[in-house]
Amino acid sequence: MVALGYAAAQLAVGMHRVFLGWDEILYVSQFSREVPAGFMDAPRAWGVPLIVAPVAATTTSAEAVRIFMILLIGLGVFCAFRTWLRARDTVAVPLAALLLCSLWVSIFYGNAAMPNMLTALCALAAVALFVRVYGPGARRARPVLLGLAATFAAMSMVRPLDTVWIGLPLIAAACLHRPWRRPAVVVAILAGSAIGWLPWVIESYVRFGGVLPRLAEIARWNGRGLHAQGLRHLQSFSSGRLLCDSSHASCGEPTLNATLAWAALVILVGVGLLALRGGVHLPAAVIAVVVAAANAAAYLFLSQLANPRFLLPTYALLVLPAAEGLRWLSLRLSRVGPLLAGGIVAAFAGTQLAMANGVAVTVRDARDREIQRAKAVIGLPLRRPCVLYGRSATQIAYLAHCRYWRPYVKGVPQRPPAARVVPVFDRMRARGLQVVVVTRGKRLRDFPAGWRHVRLLPDQSWHAHLPPG
Repeated sequence: MVALGYAAAQLAVGMHRVFLGWDEILYVSQFSREVPAGFMDAPRAWGVPLIVAPVAATTTSAEAVRIFMILLIGLGVFCAFRTWLRARDTVAVPLAALLLCSLWVSIFYGNAAMPNMLTALCALAAVALFVRVYGPGARRARPVLLGLAATFAAMSMVRPLDTVWIGLPLIAAACLHRPWRRPAVVVAILAGSAIGWLPWVIESYVRFGGVLPRLAEIARWNGRGLHAQGLRHLQSFSSGRLLCDSSHASCGEPTLNATLAWAALVILVGVGLLALRGGVHLPAAVIAVVVAAANAAAYLFLSQLANPRFLLPTYALLVLPAAEGLRWLSLRLSRVGPLLAGGIVAAFAGTQLAMANGVAVTVRDARDREIQRAKAVIGLPLRRPCVLYGRSATQIAYLAHCRYWRPYVKGVPQRPPAARVVPVFDRMRARGLQVVVVTRGKRLRDFPAGWRHVRLLPDQSWHAHLPPG
């Protein structure tokens, strides 16, 4: 019921009508028959393109991609929490699923051709399978170990680096905690991770000069050194800002609702751990919190990016002990407990659903304007093969079935003025490509004589620039 409600909530807020973002277009275009493939830069892995390939190869419809992902991730929610029911068969498990699926970040990205929600569900299933290896059916652990390996294989295909932060605490527990010492567990985690890491390593040598140069490029994306990003993550979670990096002085203003949601989650996790103390299920809750903390630390301290989707695996694991806390409240306080727990869930879900609807409306309106600009560009004297550069170039190029181009400096995308890249455009034209540059504002001084300048829409200050000839 929770998985079905999760899919229904995404349809209710209209997520299936939100056009694709830049990252999604990059993934979807890899196996498209109509749209030229975008450049897979250093941080990318091939798991998501392979997952959406059946849809991408047959249609360029954004709605088809989103509905496909809604069904896939809805099924993933069911399977991941069903795995936990085998380890902890109580109402806390579907309650945890409800908490996760109510988060606005989960609703927004539960239909996205992006790796984060998939990683969250893989992390959730991996910890459940790890716990089940040591459970009552440990003598029949071979299928569970195979499942653990398969889960890490899927996770490493979509987000290889995240498997490090999720796998290391499990490997440490399997090596250092005497009751959990079992070499087969470590082998399963490493063997599964290798399925995704091996092609990533091979690609690193083929395209980026090796693993270390590729990791250096990723570090330049994320920002080298330590970063205290806790407040900025709260800001982005509060404001609904989907992309927040060092170029933004702030990620928005923290709101009371978002701050209370974070505080309630932390408090309920503590209550849940206390409620399980002395019981056989405490180790499962503790390992879930440790893995969640390891994943969070990577993004709170080792990256300058404060995108809310990065913490989805952390949320997915923390809702389990939080749900145990809610269960304890409802049972311990016999008269007011159920009302208190129900009120917390209702307030949490209600505010998060309202936030999801607001973010969906804002993003859908912004991307609808990109579609309008794309239609205006398609209406120009446009011939293929073509290449787009400038603002919204990715979305416009996808709709126009053109290539898009972004200049990179040491592996990180940059946006220099058009005047600095005109020689590149000349070389593209020499290869038979039609070049279209899209800018916000006319910016005549950025272009040499002979370029044509066309206002795309009468009520917007967006212009297309075409070279002579």
